[in-house]
Amino acid sequence: MKYMYKIVMLSALTTVLFCSQAMPMMKLSSRLARVHLTTPKRVSRTSLTKRMASLSLLPQNTVKKLLDTHIDEVLAAMVHCIQLRAIRADRSAAEFSWLPGYMVKLDPSRVQGADELKQVIDKQDLDLLDVADQWAYEIPTDKITDLLSVLCIGKKMEGEMWKPLTLEQAIQLRVLCKYAPFCDPKAPNLIHYKKRIGLCDTQPGVRLCEYQALFKLLYENKLEDDAREYLEHEMRILKQH
Repeated sequence: MKYMYKIVMLSALTTVLFCSQAMPMMKLSSRLARVHLTTPKRVSRTSLTKRMASLSLLPQNTVKKLLDTHIDEVLAAMVHCIQLRAIRADRSAAEFSWLPGYMVKLDPSRVQGADELKQVIDKQDLDLLDVADQWAYEIPTDKITDLLSVLCIGKKMEGEMWKPLTLEQAIQLRVLCKYAPFCDPKAPNLIHYKKRIGLCDTQPGVRLCEYQALFKLLYENKLEDDAREYLEHEMRILKQH
């Protein structure tokens, strides 16, 4: 009886340990399963037309022809991005050897975000800042599903990341934080080339407030000393208001 009691307790303990280790993996599997089990269906042409109306469309050029030709490969890559986003939210773009200089991204709202950023940059005369050209690409009708109907096609920005911001760059990014705080000006989103800064995250879905944007600019970048002093001063002023 004593040995039987030990065996039962050991079995129960093993079950508890197994469940505690298995639960996180089960949760992850269920999150991925929801992606796989989504039933493809046709998207209303009316709703799609309304969605496309406010976006800059990809012109009928070589890029569009290449995308149409390789659409199955593109869709497979985008579905993979959707699966990865269940684990990491920043997995939303793919590159292809047959489409050099461009990136294919989820979230066509990035096109609208890029247009908004360009308007602010032009209006405020921020000559050290730049935004890559981006367009909305409508997936061919017979390939549209509830998961994918429109993609974002953007020119790839070449340069360096994590370089210290100069005072002049910090001043212009500070202005952008005020008028377009969704720019999310942390180091991974800033591409340095020559003396200019390219903004590579144009998704306006998460609207940061001015304080949040300035906080990221100050604390999530490398800064030259005078740039840091300037941004710290701006932060103190903003806190007072």
